[in-house]
Amino acid sequence: MEACARRIEGFEKAARERVVAGVRGLATDLTSDARDVLIKATDASEAETPQTALRALLVFVPLEKANELLARAQEQGTAP
Repeated sequence: MEACARRIEGFEKAARERVVAGVRGLATDLTSDARDVLIKATDASEAETPQTALRALLVFVPLEKANELLARAQEQGTAP
């Protein structure tokens, strides 16, 4: 989870937003309200809030699904 979060944080803003949107769809164990709050928090202006929110989302995403999402982003050229 931590490695996935660091990879996502290294993406350019547009790529990061696309990946976070994909993560939102994979975090199915969360209620939609909880997902929406965390997604909104990933774009917060404070330094710590986006990092914490991203990690909270990733806790609810199976690791293999998160890695697949990141691999697809890299294949599409939307991520480093």
